[in-house]
Amino acid sequence: DGTLDGFSGNDIFIPAGSFIKEATIVVETAFAGAATQVGIGLYEADGTVIDADGIDAAITIGALGSARAVRCDGALVGGTVTIGADDAYVRVIPNGSLTAGKARMFIEYLPVTV
Repeated sequence: DGTLDGFSGNDIFIPAGSFIKEATIVVETAFAGAATQVGIGLYEADGTVIDADGIDAAITIGALGSARAVRCDGALVGGTVTIGADDAYVRVIPNGSLTAGKARMFIEYLPVTV
């Protein structure tokens, strides 16, 4: 129905209030298709946007070649801002269609314990 509410408590998430120290993508299979770039953001479990491009706003498809690595530089990475009061789920958003591509994302974060 177009609502981004496909996340659940069974998915991997970044705990509420965490600081993201670093985020890196390691490509296993080169990305291809009509998309020229992808953005990576964070969402709550019900689909509410935390920051649609907080991990990285625009990674070019050319940077996502086989056996390549990309250090993400979104507004929530490496700064002084927490992800907010809710657990965060990662979503990759291409600006067109993708026909190939496989990567692993590594996110290093510091959880805030209250």
